[in-house]
Amino acid sequence: MSDVRAKIIEAFLAFSDLGDPTIQILLYRHGHRDQPWGSEGDNGLSGRGLAQRAEWQRNIREMIASPAFTGTSWTPRLFSSPKIRCRETLEAWTESFREARIEIDPRLDEQSGVPDQIFFAQVREFLKSVSTGSLGNRIVACSHGDWIPVFVEVATGQKVNLGTAGCVLIKFGGRDSAELLAVVAGI
Repeated sequence: MSDVRAKIIEAFLAFSDLGDPTIQILLYRHGHRDQPWGSEGDNGLSGRGLAQRAEWQRNIREMIASPAFTGTSWTPRLFSSPKIRCRETLEAWTESFREARIEIDPRLDEQSGVPDQIFFAQVREFLKSVSTGSLGNRIVACSHGDWIPVFVEVATGQKVNLGTAGCVLIKFGGRDSAELLAVVAGI
């Protein structure tokens, strides 16, 4: 397992939501997608994307089995873009957290033909829901290569570029305080 990926998952899982007021969100870019209908279709994961998801599943299982996680009991809230490839990517978490359910949130959808003003408003609206704690304080979400960089830049002022199955971990310390803790460019 990559040290970077191990650290991001360990950092996320090490926090119990009991008594910790911080909000953390782990944002995944979906795994590599199948493209039998071209780039505009609602494609599921390709064989490569399924292998990327399996890699995240292994990492999550290792972290849950670690002594740092022993004794904690929490379940992250899982949010997905409506696209099949995003839901399939998040299944890496439902295997380890059987109580977790993937909630579809259209605000996480890619831009794809949506005017800039509406797209950016959707990203800001989701950011507000995260930063105010209305979605909980341990969130795992899956979105797209155009959506995540906008969210990260608006939240933290930093730019990121993620490959497929990449992720970022952001910690919110208050309404206007967000810190980019880790970036995994892709696997």
